[in-house]
Amino acid sequence: MYPVWLRVWLWSNAVLVVLLAYTGGRVQFGQRRGPLMSFETAFNVHNLAGTLLVIVGVVYLVGNLVGGNQKQYLSKPRDGLRGIVKQARWYLLGIFKGEPHPYHVGPEHKFNPLQHVTYIGVMYVLYPLLLLSGVALLFPDVLPQGVLGHPGAWWVAAIHWALAAAAILFLVGHLYLGSMGDNVRDLYAAMIDGYHRHRKPKQE
Repeated sequence: MYPVWLRVWLWSNAVLVVLLAYTGGRVQFGQRRGPLMSFETAFNVHNLAGTLLVIVGVVYLVGNLVGGNQKQYLSKPRDGLRGIVKQARWYLLGIFKGEPHPYHVGPEHKFNPLQHVTYIGVMYVLYPLLLLSGVALLFPDVLPQGVLGHPGAWWVAAIHWALAAAAILFLVGHLYLGSMGDNVRDLYAAMIDGYHRHRKPKQE
């Protein structure tokens, strides 16, 4: 259910986001010298990883268009708002009570309703703005000299930092929710071999 290009994109994206998180934090809060890399090295690695993430993002958008995967985002979530609330309740309560998944994925619906709206926001709003703000910081001379008492680059950097924090929180949450398949390994295995595993409940 998950083609090779999509799996390669996912793991490439994950590695780059982790690398960007570390090097970005190193640049923002570290000293000139550090245990793993200097400020200068972290700065250069961050810019390189950011450039690669832009390329990976373009590949993702093109792959969605060519492969038809964009319909997973552009279609309506199953059961609308009711489905979103139902799925959120399962994550918060149902899973701990042993209740079955309210929505199982398939070729026509790879996301549950809550994933559907979340991924639209992340992949088509959060990530593009994060990448655009990062690219803008590579060319500070073209940014406004001052906005409300601060340089234009200061505002773009603040927005970039806030978006990066949101992306890191999404990644952490994504890794946690990835353990909520019928078996703790199932969803991770699907992102390696492409096959979704749905285990039928045992007959008593």
